Amino acid sequence: MIKESLDKTNEIQVQADQAAKELTAGRNKNIHETMLMLEKADMSFRLMMQVRNKVIDAYREIMRMQV
Repeated sequence: MIKESLDKTNEIQVQADQAAKELTAGRNKNIHETMLMLEKADMSFRLMMQVRNKVIDAYREIMRMQV
């Protein structure tokens, strides 16, 4: 499940990067769509970082448990 999320986040990042390149090259004139893609990529990345932090916290908590 985490790998699928990472793959999806990466795909969104690549699409946003491509949209930004097309905008700067002048091939795409729709700045609104480009900004939406960039914001979506940013939110996706932030969410993935929060999930990563929660997984690391859970792992640390498990490691602190006494058997």
